[in-house]
Order: sequence, then C-alpha cells, then structure tokens
Amino acid sequence: MYERFKEIIIFARPWDLDCFLEISNRLCNEFNIKKIKIITAWKEVSTNQRIINNHKISVYNIIDLTKKDQGKGNITSINHFENYLATKNLSLNVLFSSERFIPKKKISHFFISNFTILNSLIGEKSILLSNQPDHYIYWLAAELTLYKNGTFFGFSLVGRPSMWTQILKNGNQLYNLPTTEKNKEIAQQEYLKIINSEKIGYMTTAKKFNLRDALKKRIVYIFEKIHGNYFLDNYNFWGRLHTFINKYKYKKICRQVKHSKLENLINEKIIYLALHFEPEASTSVYSPLFNNQSFWIESVIKAIPQEYTLVIKENPKMHGKRPITFYKKHNKYPNLKWIHPKTDSIKIIKQCDVLLTITGTAAIEALAFQKKVILFGRPPYMSFFKDLNICENISELPTILSSTIYNTPFPSNKQFIIDYNKYISNLIPDSFVSKDSNGSRKMKYYDSYYERIKKILIKDEKHFN
Repeated sequence: MYERFKEIIIFARPWDLDCFLEISNRLCNEFNIKKIKIITAWKEVSTNQRIINNHKISVYNIIDLTKKDQGKGNITSINHFENYLATKNLSLNVLFSSERFIPKKKISHFFISNFTILNSLIGEKSILLSNQPDHYIYWLAAELTLYKNGTFFGFSLVGRPSMWTQILKNGNQLYNLPTTEKNKEIAQQEYLKIINSEKIGYMTTAKKFNLRDALKKRIVYIFEKIHGNYFLDNYNFWGRLHTFINKYKYKKICRQVKHSKLENLINEKIIYLALHFEPEASTSVYSPLFNNQSFWIESVIKAIPQEYTLVIKENPKMHGKRPITFYKKHNKYPNLKWIHPKTDSIKIIKQCDVLLTITGTAAIEALAFQKKVILFGRPPYMSFFKDLNICENISELPTILSSTIYNTPFPSNKQFIIDYNKYISNLIPDSFVSKDSNGSRKMKYYDSYYERIKKILIKDEKHFN
C-alpha cells in the first residue's frame, strides 16, 4: 500500500539519537521502508557502534565529509535549488544566516561543501527526522528534502510554551491536526497557568550545580572540539565561568543604565517591547530578514505616538552579553524607558496596551490577557491566532502601529480560547530532550511522537501512490 517513501534520514545529535531510532524503526515497519541513514555532526554519534550496528544503519559524519570535500559544488544544482528557495522567499544566504557557530577558516568551503554533501546524501522521497532548522545544515537538509519531494519532521523546542514540543513541516510551520476533547482540557489548564502568572519554565532559576555532571559534559565537549565540531561556542565549552563573568558585567552595566520601576509608570500608556536572546533560533529562522534588535528599537521609538511610553526589558539570558552602548544609544528619546531587569514580564504585559515581539511566546501570554500584539516575524504559532498583527516591512511600521493602537479592538477572550485549543492540539505535552529521575531519556513519549507522525503521513494522501 505505502510505496511513497524510499528511505528515512535521521539528522542526529547525541541526545536525539535513541528517540529518532525508535521512531524510525516503527515507521519502517508501518510504511515498508527498507533504508535508514544517519547524518551527524557529532563524533559521539558516529562512534556509537553498538546502537548503529544493531539497527544496520548507514552513518555519515558531515564534519569528516566536509573536511574531505573540495568545496566545489555543481553550480547548476545550486542554481536549481536556489530557484526553488526563491518561490518560498528564501535563498542559500538566508539559510546560512541562521548559523551561529561559523568556522573561522574556509567559510566558502564550508558553505558549498555542506550543500554538495547533503545534496548527495538526501535522495528523492525521503522522510527526514531532525532537530528544528536552527543551523545552516539543519535548515539546508530540511529544504533539500522538501525540494526532492520528501517530508520533513523538525522537533522544535523554541518559540512554543515551555516544556512542550512542536513538530515543524518546514522552517516555521506546524502540521495542523484537528482539535480533540482531551486537547481542549489541556489547553484550558495551560490557559489558567498563564492567567495565574505561573513562572515560564525556561525562565526559571537554573538547577543546583552538579560537579560530576559538569565534568562529564566538559569531557564530551573536549572530545567533540578536538574532532572539529563547530556547534560548540565558548559559553558551552567554559560553562559556569562565562555565566559568572556575565553576571558581574551586567551588574556593572545596570549601574550605568537608568532603570525604571513599573509602579512608577502606573499612569502612563505603555507599549512593551520584549527583547530576545541573541542570536537564537527563533529570530534567525522565524525572522531571518528582521532580527537586528538595536535597529528594531530605533524603528519602533520613531513610530510610536508621543502619548505612549516604550518600555523595554532585557531578556534574562542576555544579561551581561550586550555592550553598554546598546542601552545608551536609545536614551535620547524621552518616552523610552528601560524597565528594571528583575521585573516580572507578566506584570508588564498586564499594564501595557500593546506588546511588540519578533517571535516570542510573550505574544501568546499577551493575547490571553486581551492585549494587542504586533509580531515582527513568523513563528509557528502565528497561523493559529487570529488576533495577531504582523509587521514585516519596516516602512509600514508607523501605519501598522497607529492602526493597532487606535483602530484595532482588543483581542477577544472567547477567540483566544478557540485559537489556543487548535494550537495546543498540534503540540506534544513534553520536552523532546527531557530526562527521567535516573538521567535517562524518557521512553513514554516515543509513542506520542510516532503516533503524531504516523497520523500526519496517513492524513496527507499525496504521500502515497
């Protein structure tokens, strides 16, 4: 019956591998697929012979292959692929802009070789299981799979409610499945969490430091760094030392930046601009043409009416990582206020009239509190919420901002519940990289991921001959 798919390709990291293998085995049995490939940038994956041999899987280490490649791609193949990307308002340079860990040498070789290698490894009619497209090679692999009449499933942990997983069908779109009664119950529970101002999971204080785990992680990083893995930045490599230094730097910066307290702005009309971590996957992929946040601030402050105050709060993960000039640059505008970094974001949302974010989930929280929202990117949740306003052209910002403030009604709570139900129906209520109490990867959600993928493949009849 199912002759559509010729192979499954797993783009694996060490912490993804077990789950992807489990899903792949089940898909092979269900859809009569004979071939599985693993593509990886991690030596830790390619040397894990016990798992690989048991499953009889071909493994390709893209770092090793890139080193051996001459960096001379077929220009005709590249041109044909870029013509395809252009139909989606993309280009190879846009995909490349998402890469945060670029090798210091031979950038041109890196750029072309990854295309050449992935183009040769990804065949027609493949199923690609991968991380979200938050790096050049992940995004490139996803688009090459779609270009060759295949199907992409990207397990994404950014731009969604904390501790949930979304499965993407391309760079920034979710698969859309029907709402169930169970999902409606879950959505109602999650809605109440927002309204009750529960702490966002990934914004909470880090767990207590564990020396044994930290040393084990450093050993793996050293092993990968020697191999040439470019996915490791200095922050990851040196870990807690950078965290300590950045906290010290930010305290020094805080003394130089005049921060306002929210209670002192009680009588002011507020537009809240929520800053993002930078660089991050959500802005690099969901808003690749508009993610310079200094330019964003400058554009917004020039467009807002004088009766409003633009309130800006730093992202907790960026403390100490921006220079003092970033904050001082915009202080010439009297109606711009830096809010104290310890201020609860939910409290700002409750007090503001309009929230501005590039792709952040603060937009969903603001809608729950019936606040107007303007997005400056296209995150996966965007297509589910009818009351979102979008600005993708900076020249239109004054018009969009004025229309949102003066002409657009405040979001409907009834509509939000409907939209949130649909959104939650397309998420899996667990983090894809969770561990159990023993430190092992959770097995119980493998069924959820597999059943979701199976349902999508069967629902979409175009996949079958």
